[in-house]
Amino acid sequence: RRLVSDEDHPWFPWPDRETCVLDILRHLPRCAFSAKQNAAIHWALLCLGVRNLPSDYEVGRVSKVLQRLVGVQSIRYQGAMGHVFYVNDLAKIVAQEMANPRVRPHLHTLPEDSGEHLSEAWQASRWRTELDPNLACPMVRIGTQDYFVYEPARLQDGSVCMPVRWFMRGGQLFATAWKMLPTHDYSGWLVQRCSPFEIAAEDLLTNLPTLASTYTYHGIPDPRVLHGILYVGVQDHPNGPLSPWVFTAARTGNPWRARAKGHRVVAFPIWLYCDDTSGNLSKKWNKHNSFLFTPAGLPRRVVHHEYNIHFLVTSNLAPPLEMLDGIVEQLRDCQAEGIWAWDCLLKEMVLVVPSVLAMLGDNPMQSEIACHVGLMGKFFCRVCQVSRSTSCDPGSEGPSVSASGDLVDNISLAGSEHSGSHAGSRSRRHKKAPETMNAMVDRLQRFMSIGTLRSRFSSLPVLRSQFLDAQRIGGQASVLRSRTDTGVKDVYQGHFLSRLFALTTKRGRTVPDKLADVAEYMKKIPCVAEAAVSPVWCIHDFDPHSDTPVEILHVILLGFVKYLWRDSVSHLKDVEKNTVIARLSSLDVTGLGLPPLSGKTLVTYAGSLVGRDFRAIAQSAPFILHSLDSIPDELMKVWTSLSHLVPLVWQPEIMNMTEHVKRLDDAIHHFLDATCALTPRWFNKPKFHIVLHLPAHVQRFGPPMLFATEGFESFNAVIRSHSIHSNHRAPSRDIAAGMAQHNRVRHLLSGAFFQMPRVIDGQQDEDLRDDVEDCNASPRSPWLRRMRFLDTVTCGVDHIQWRAASTDPIGLLHIHNFDKNLLGTLPQAHSNAYLGERNFRTAEKMRISHGEWCLGGGKSWIVYHTQVPTPRPDMCSHVGRVWEILQAVGSPNDGLGKADYLLVQQVSVRGRHPLYDMPQLGLSAAYFLIPASEVKCTVNVQHDCYTARCQLAKTRVVRQEREETAQREDAVQHVGDMFVLNTGQMHDSALLAPFYLPLVTSQTRDTIIHEAARREVHLAKTRRRPAAQPAAAQGPTLSTQPIQLPMSHHQNMQSQAGHAPVFAPLNSPSNNTSRSFSGSGTVTSADGSDVCRVALLSSFPVRPRPMPRSGAT
Repeated sequence: RRLVSDEDHPWFPWPDRETCVLDILRHLPRCAFSAKQNAAIHWALLCLGVRNLPSDYEVGRVSKVLQRLVGVQSIRYQGAMGHVFYVNDLAKIVAQEMANPRVRPHLHTLPEDSGEHLSEAWQASRWRTELDPNLACPMVRIGTQDYFVYEPARLQDGSVCMPVRWFMRGGQLFATAWKMLPTHDYSGWLVQRCSPFEIAAEDLLTNLPTLASTYTYHGIPDPRVLHGILYVGVQDHPNGPLSPWVFTAARTGNPWRARAKGHRVVAFPIWLYCDDTSGNLSKKWNKHNSFLFTPAGLPRRVVHHEYNIHFLVTSNLAPPLEMLDGIVEQLRDCQAEGIWAWDCLLKEMVLVVPSVLAMLGDNPMQSEIACHVGLMGKFFCRVCQVSRSTSCDPGSEGPSVSASGDLVDNISLAGSEHSGSHAGSRSRRHKKAPETMNAMVDRLQRFMSIGTLRSRFSSLPVLRSQFLDAQRIGGQASVLRSRTDTGVKDVYQGHFLSRLFALTTKRGRTVPDKLADVAEYMKKIPCVAEAAVSPVWCIHDFDPHSDTPVEILHVILLGFVKYLWRDSVSHLKDVEKNTVIARLSSLDVTGLGLPPLSGKTLVTYAGSLVGRDFRAIAQSAPFILHSLDSIPDELMKVWTSLSHLVPLVWQPEIMNMTEHVKRLDDAIHHFLDATCALTPRWFNKPKFHIVLHLPAHVQRFGPPMLFATEGFESFNAVIRSHSIHSNHRAPSRDIAAGMAQHNRVRHLLSGAFFQMPRVIDGQQDEDLRDDVEDCNASPRSPWLRRMRFLDTVTCGVDHIQWRAASTDPIGLLHIHNFDKNLLGTLPQAHSNAYLGERNFRTAEKMRISHGEWCLGGGKSWIVYHTQVPTPRPDMCSHVGRVWEILQAVGSPNDGLGKADYLLVQQVSVRGRHPLYDMPQLGLSAAYFLIPASEVKCTVNVQHDCYTARCQLAKTRVVRQEREETAQREDAVQHVGDMFVLNTGQMHDSALLAPFYLPLVTSQTRDTIIHEAARREVHLAKTRRRPAAQPAAAQGPTLSTQPIQLPMSHHQNMQSQAGHAPVFAPLNSPSNNTSRSFSGSGTVTSADGSDVCRVALLSSFPVRPRPMPRSGAT
């Protein structure tokens, strides 16, 4: 049996159909099978009479050959900490994306200036203005000339400029350039950097190579002679500050021109993600740290699809920063040489330059990546230097060393999360002094504001200082003190520092011996000259403090919503819980993109919910928690303020950046003010501060949905399935190999191109022998080595033969929607055809442009746009209630199964609801027939149960085992036509922006903070009062007020004692306890007559002491 078929074979590159189907079946991303399951499938096919069925061994051989021909190789690394792990070839994955016709048409390689509009990563400032131009946009091709950044170019008007950044605007190509001024003697040029300007692509005339050969003809200096950069508008060298030109070698120009050899150079930024997941099916935790990435040049609607998420590395032994070292090494090689790839869109070879746009993950992981002490530290924010206290408290814990010799930072501060993968045990915390009101006010004000921003330029000197201190005898305390005082802690570096401290604190060794041991160990530490810092600092043009954006899943859904929901449910009484359950189950979820809610699950298991549950709660909480005695008004205001914040965060498209950022910032502060008014105790949670950095990250990276991690979190299930179906002997290698096989099947079935080897006399040519097993080869990437060999030794990259799989394997995708259901590709678009006119039919529902269903019969509410011009654009948006969906028989939509018109009842927006803080809606008697094309989205409208005082009744039928039973459960019975527009919905939140109400605040922040601090300090004093006055230290406090004891109470005491209650007078010799009291009180009966005088403790109940009947009464 042939392992690879001929190129003209219908099942190329598989030898036959049977082998093709079995190979695909074994390597689907979401369908990992064990060896026993594969054997069972093989047996079933044999029983069904499938002929020419290959054996397991033959299928394995074919898979191995195809993997070497098409697939991604896994590279072995041994990290600096001694762990072995395998990283998939980043260069080959990027090259495959460029050759994939299902991906390449969606990829953007140039940034875009979209003005105030923002919806994609290439429109945000990180890619548009901040990223190194050699990574963001190295060159453009205009006509037959290639223009590179940092190379002089001549304009149509005869002037010379220095393009430094390319970008798109309105479909046209532009450049940001620096002026170039000739020197007085015309010996060269000065680059004027202080006044950049923009030029259009059509204004460019000649590039550097052409200008270098014609400058004498034009009478201008040699463009390859650059004397330096002039930062002020002064030409004279002695008078103006002149710095040398360092961006390129002026004589040769941009180095990418020589590397490209006449080919295009394109950018490929990525979203890099790191997280941990369990590799076990059971509850036993088997932690696997993994790195994934997705191209940042993909549009938001497809960037987080599982099809576009790529696996790099995982390990249950190596920590994240050690594995990052291998990824950074590959990234550095790719940025130094570029990645040769076949561009299936341009039909030519291109040189791809990858870069890291941002690094994503949950808060502890991002803190670890940013070399930050973590959320439990005194400086708990990885982005800024905000602290929990004004200075280092003398009474705070000092540094210590754990039992294993690792460093432990002892910070006795409240928090709820540990730092990344290095969360360790903490020593016993010392008792802290009570916080004064002034200190609390100061802490709250700092917590609710942004401190001095961190940067790599401020953190790297701290890490170098810690590395030097660790080499000194007794320097351990300085390192720990530095970590506490700055919040900078490098886990990667800490591995070596712990070994140094073990040497410097070893008993029985003299100081010279310890210094000798340190010097010997320093020879084993990698990158000693760079203080053995984390590899994250080696990523070009990447700042881990500012380029780890706020992750909205863990900060908002798994942060604020989870905290508040658990707190709300915990305060509910049983009767109120039943009410909340009924309201949740009765909630109308139309327009929310959610299935019907299970109220019993959301309330009973409030402590075990996941992100999708909190997504539903965030959009519905104000409508289910009203009119409950256990829910105070302050808590309701927190929920309503959160409903203002959530739709702004989950807004996929920003129409006006300036207004949106201001509104988002105001909504965040409004939410924090409401939370502080409820209780300032929530501000021990760092997430309430981290959210303050979200507006700045929106400007730099785009809408938060772009850097959300739901898609990556979902991909953890694929990694877990591979771990489950392995023997757990080599998890990093086996999972990497399995994910590489999935990548191969995805590539082939997508119709993507791959390099074909040359076969001579049945033998494979030398260009495919890339020595994958050679771990010491440079570069480590097999694809980079192969392309270097083809480019320099053989015929060159232009003569590489590229081929895609034959039509028969790709045709398998159309059977039962295999491509959409199992491979995860996007469905193909349909074409329109006009079929004629008329007559109408009604439909039950219709699917609108965003994919959601719109129902008739008054079940759905929509936002539609009228075509009538108005002075204000937002007035074109209206809310309507859909009653009928109509389709014109014979219309173009008839053949496509689409609707033509909708019968809509007009709805008016009446004002602000006093409790929900959302628009109130009113139904009118007017109905309109609107075209279906004017429908923008469905919206969620809730009944105003608060105003109507809707009650519960047992009317809902209980279903069990998919059957209706005779049982009934509570459901909300709505009264009247009073409705509220739920502006807290996440779905299509951008289209609801015209209906957002302005935020209303009744108090200033200072007033809220002072009132909250006063109340909290008072409560703290009340709680401490009994413990602050022990009975042994001073006399008890006496009450001099009469205490009323009703006669029923006297009778009760008499029945318990068996005789009438008798109280001992103060002067009675038998009352021994009276000697310890210094005051007295009067006890009276219900009728007002004095019974006796007793000494009474004000903080303890009065207990009658029975006495003999002969005693005084």
